[in-house]
Amino acid sequence: MARDIACRLCASGRLKALTPIHVGGLGDDPLVDLPLARDGRGCFYIPGTSLAGALRAWTEAAWGKDRTQRLWGYQEQKADEGSASLVRVNDGLVHSTEDQLMCLAGIEELRDGVGIDRVTGAAALGIKYERAVLPRDSMIDFALVVELPPGADAGDRAAIGCLLRALADGEIRLGGGKTRGSGRVRLERLSILEQDLHTRRGILAALRGQGSAVALDDLCSGLEPPFGDRPRFVFEIQWAPKGPLMVKSGAAGTTIDALPLLGLTAKGLAPVLPGSSLKGTLRSQAERIVRTVTNRRAPRHGDPRQLFLRQVEVPLVDQVFGIATRHDEAGPAPAEGPLPGQGALAVDDCYAAANTSPAAWQRVVRASSADELTQALAESGPGWVERATHVAVDRWTGGAAEGLLFTVLEPREIAWDNIRVEVDLGRVAEVDWKPAVALLLLTLMDLACGRVPLGFGGQRGLGAIEVRSIGVTCRNADKAGFQWLNEVELRGCSLAGLDPRELSGIEQAWRDWVKRHRKGGAE
Repeated sequence: MARDIACRLCASGRLKALTPIHVGGLGDDPLVDLPLARDGRGCFYIPGTSLAGALRAWTEAAWGKDRTQRLWGYQEQKADEGSASLVRVNDGLVHSTEDQLMCLAGIEELRDGVGIDRVTGAAALGIKYERAVLPRDSMIDFALVVELPPGADAGDRAAIGCLLRALADGEIRLGGGKTRGSGRVRLERLSILEQDLHTRRGILAALRGQGSAVALDDLCSGLEPPFGDRPRFVFEIQWAPKGPLMVKSGAAGTTIDALPLLGLTAKGLAPVLPGSSLKGTLRSQAERIVRTVTNRRAPRHGDPRQLFLRQVEVPLVDQVFGIATRHDEAGPAPAEGPLPGQGALAVDDCYAAANTSPAAWQRVVRASSADELTQALAESGPGWVERATHVAVDRWTGGAAEGLLFTVLEPREIAWDNIRVEVDLGRVAEVDWKPAVALLLLTLMDLACGRVPLGFGGQRGLGAIEVRSIGVTCRNADKAGFQWLNEVELRGCSLAGLDPRELSGIEQAWRDWVKRHRKGGAE
């Protein structure tokens, strides 16, 4: 039986990818572990199910289960109860710039990931994957329709408005790897029409695709701000490299052994520090801090397939940075602490201000000799890379070791975007909020003091950075007792700019947490 619809809200626009996006699909390349979704014509797209899932999850986190079920529908598994969704979300076709299409030529941008063994510092066994992503600045069609019944709660209309505002503010992420640099989008060119389906004139106008324009501010009015008491932080880290800095690309050139990882943008190709690399670096430092103060050691032995997952199970760190599901031979891991899943912290990809055209970069990569490479760099290559040759020295002869000469293209003297770190403490147990903030501040201070190199070759002179300032903004800070952190700017490697009394409370909470978790001694 058709349900009665009083009015229809139709929102349309385009989603701009502020960071790369990964929404998985079937692929025909055996070398890509995580391919992108394509439609029947072979074009990249974001399925409506993926969009609707992200929007529904945001609605439930913001407004709770009851309003979410009214808007998005539900089905009771043990009873013949439920309702269809009032919201319909269309598939989103992906559009790219001309430079991106020329470079892509039907092939996705690839990012490779690897886990680092906490004992050896080398790549962990079996933790290596290739992920295909849509490039930054891609544009995605967006269309959302809400069919409201007679007497619908005015709060439901406002909730849809707040949802659209969150999209317009870049607060909702799509797809996989959301906390590792991917999926951040912003809704642009938003248009909202309201169609009256209870009058003849309104129905005729709806059939013509017409309706009354609705302002987003008017649609959002009459509802309390979302997320209740959940504190949410954004750290903006202004920084600069002290020397060469890069993340190594998984591909090598014809005459170059190590290339910097470049990402596609609307302006062409630019060096990029993936959020996965930045988050992994911050996580390793946070683990080092917690292991030091709690006298814990990383496991060294065990099933190689599970050893890495056991190594990253560190108290508090697993809540802040997330933890994967682990199944040992004896069965599932004990259900202690937080449930496996997404952590509280997300780090965006960080791009350099320098860029080059795909054609110029291809000439550099495909140069077949040193002379051809020199010519390509001089004529059309980017001026911000420098060829560096490295060689291992034979410890017996004192000469160059045989077969251990390699060449690197190192980015130098370029500016970078700020590093953006988001933290949602709602994903951390409330009793651990203050210790989690303490751990974050300690980790960021170590970064500011130059103790944490970024990217490739951090043990060989690359990756040293200078942090100029760390800006902090908070949402719902007053309700959770963190208002002293809102609109704060930290400079240098000191916390002197913070309220001493509040900082003392955070320090005491950290000491109490450490005391509780040191009782077992060393692992």
